Amino acid sequence: LAMAGQNLQSINASIRPITNLALIGDNPLDEVADLVTNIMAGYDISPESMPVVADIISSTISRSNVNVVETAEAFKMAAGYLRMAGIDFTESSAAIGLLGNMGVKATMGGTAPRAKEARDILDRLGVEFTHKADVYGRTLEKIRPLADIFEELNAKGASLGDMHKIFGRIGGNAGMMLLQNYGQLRELTTHNRTSHGIAAQLAYVKQETTKGLWFQLTSTFSEMFMRGYEIMEPQIQRTLRRLTAAINTEKFARGLASIASALLDLFALFGKIAAWVADNFRW
Repeated sequence: LAMAGQNLQSINASIRPITNLALIGDNPLDEVADLVTNIMAGYDISPESMPVVADIISSTISRSNVNVVETAEAFKMAAGYLRMAGIDFTESSAAIGLLGNMGVKATMGGTAPRAKEARDILDRLGVEFTHKADVYGRTLEKIRPLADIFEELNAKGASLGDMHKIFGRIGGNAGMMLLQNYGQLRELTTHNRTSHGIAAQLAYVKQETTKGLWFQLTSTFSEMFMRGYEIMEPQIQRTLRRLTAAINTEKFARGLASIASALLDLFALFGKIAAWVADNFRW
């Protein structure tokens, strides 16, 4: 997190939700932290909003056939485009989960509309991706909810060929899946919007399993060992200094030389004994 440019305050705000995601997905904390920071950068999410992001991702993976890493990988590839397109994080997460149910995982790349061809198809179908919205007294053009867009495309009879022309060949296949399952997309989006606290709840459930309790035991043991070492460290350092002073003398050097000389004499004696046995031993 620090390497991603976060300060201490930001790390404190985001570490608990990231830890919950790692716990829920049984993934290494460093891997999840790396992927989540990519999402935060791509979607321009502040560390203070990470609890909400963790809840939305947890809601998605608990209701669809994707895991934490697959969801994060998909956002890593698509977060920037989705944010610039104005697609809400709850909707994009739901779309990733729904596509995961159909075997389309890890990326939503290639789904950007092809400007001219897309415009021609949308004009022919009479479908608009955006609508006018009043925001604090100003009329702004915002993207419509994804479920509404794909519901209207389905109602207007959009074909697979139309989807390919709008989204490209790869993105068109994914778009066709969303077109045929816009109801599930709307339902999962609704669940994501009401997912407050689900990450912490799922993490707690994982902690209370046998595996979770075992990890807590080993983690506590490691922590106590480190604390014990910190308490003993001054005494260990004093002992090492005394040993260093004791062996850093001429007398110790002469003693080592005497031991080495005795060992060499002993080896020489063993050599003579071995030579005598070889010369005098007969089968």
